[in-house]
Amino acid sequence: MAESLVRVFWVVTITITAILSLTAFMSPNWIVADGGNATCGLIKFCNTEEGGCAFPYDNYGEYAQDIPGLYLQIAAGIASFGCGIAVLTALTAAFAACFRTLVPLVFYATWVVMFLMLSAVVVVVLGFGETAAPAEETNSTLIVNTTLFEPNLPPNSCQICGPGTSPMNLENCTIGLSFILAIGSAVMSMVACGVGKVYIMPRVHDLEVS
Repeated sequence: MAESLVRVFWVVTITITAILSLTAFMSPNWIVADGGNATCGLIKFCNTEEGGCAFPYDNYGEYAQDIPGLYLQIAAGIASFGCGIAVLTALTAAFAACFRTLVPLVFYATWVVMFLMLSAVVVVVLGFGETAAPAEETNSTLIVNTTLFEPNLPPNSCQICGPGTSPMNLENCTIGLSFILAIGSAVMSMVACGVGKVYIMPRVHDLEVS
């Protein structure tokens, strides 16, 4: 009975990992401008003068090069692989309960998902500087463009934070729910890896030996 519950918990954590990673990848709330009128994600963004971004969200474009900034492009590529593997792993995990030969594949794929999602988060953090809005010196007064509505910026620009933005400081911005979900997916995959290493894989090894 206890073994069955552990196996179910393992499959559930892998499924939650897939849901969290896919939600984080598809939603635009990785970086949110103060006031909530502009947000940036990996493949989508929100730009509304009224404030309070709502579905449906806008895509940056049809191609990877349409994503603003090299760091976001890299993070989107990494996260897309992570999401794809996470979904396939969740589907495979459901069958692994019946076909034990699939368990090692699911176990190692979960490690890959954890690595990819953490990598995507790190790349986004390193690219925070790309979200810095340009600043202009006019009559000795510093003017900071903190929204997407500044005429000199393209409509899908992610330059929504202050000029002092860096990996250690998100000026005029905050990290959004999508960023947290991405971290959550990595944490859940860690839990799945731990359960798999301690409880699932040794049991599969014992059955192979017997």
